[in-house]
Formats: sequence, C-alpha cells, structure tokens
Amino acid sequence: MKKIAFIISLGFTFSGIAQTAGTLTFSFNEVSKPASATYNNYGKHVLAVWIQSDLGQFVKTISRNVGSVTRDHLQTWAVNSGGAASNAIAANCNVVSATTGATLASFGNRSVTWDGTDVNGNLLPDGIYKISIEETWNHSANGTVVRSFSFVKGPNADAQSPAADANFDAIILSWNPLSAEIIENPEKKD
Repeated sequence: MKKIAFIISLGFTFSGIAQTAGTLTFSFNEVSKPASATYNNYGKHVLAVWIQSDLGQFVKTISRNVGSVTRDHLQTWAVNSGGAASNAIAANCNVVSATTGATLASFGNRSVTWDGTDVNGNLLPDGIYKISIEETWNHSANGTVVRSFSFVKGPNADAQSPAADANFDAIILSWNPLSAEIIENPEKKD
C-alpha cells in the first residue's frame, strides 16, 4: 500500500508546472564616468536591462536607452533580443512591453521591475533566471560593461544585495512572489 501511495504522489509531482506570479524589483546606481570618457564629453551613455533564462536564452527586455548615433553600442543586448550587434534599434530587437528611450544624458540611480512573464505576457515557470545590464559610455571596447545577476523565481522571496564594482553600486535585487499556481503540463498525455 505504501508503494502505491508513493507512486501516486510522484504522479502528482510531475503532473504540473509551478508558475508563481510575483514581481522582481531591480535597482542599481550607475557609477559616474568622467565626462572626457563619455560620448562627446557630455556624460551621455546607453543602457539596456533584460531577463534571460539560466541557460542564457532571451526572455524579455525590461529597459533600453539608445539613440540612432549609438545604435551599435548595445551589442550583447541586441544579439540576445533577436537583432544584430550593429543595430540596437532594429525592428527585430525585441522591446515588447519594455521602457525605451534615447541615449541617457547622466549617470544615476535606476530601478526596473519584471512581472515574471515573457514577451507574450505568459507567466513563466519557476526556476533560475538572470537579469542582465549592458552599459556603454564610449566608442571603444573598454567603454562597455555587461553584468548579470541570477535569482530564483518561485514561491519563496529572493532578496539580494550583490557586490558593487567599478560601474554599478547600491545593487538590490528582490523577487517577491504573490502566490503559487500549479497548471497542467501541456506535454503530459493521459
């Protein structure tokens, strides 16, 4: 009888996929660069923030600030979002539901949120995800940085304060679940 109960409980464990609704809040401060090291010596720079799976697959753009003159300076984000490294404003770079804008005029505190969905608005399965930042402040390779932070999207809160570096400080990452929902596994056949 115990074997039957164990087998039945395994069946229930694998019959659904947990999809916890919630909000990821991500804030950071962009460490200022000297004006002489930025676009046209005016402190201008470009920035993108996006979500990826733990395997690096693109999920959703959260924020993108870039202009027509600087369109080739968010190369990592552009490729991840479906475009080419040479053009971060191309139509095939996915910015569905993202906040977008022109080249940024000053460094400072930034805050973004993610609702746990993909570009189609579908709630994603629980698991490990990454939020990535790409910042470019000059035309040379040493004027670009990409940094990623892993977190767990699930029924438990995940609050982190990752270490600062030369480009970002005051980093706070917080996944706050609303509830856990089990949905039918579409691949399971009865």
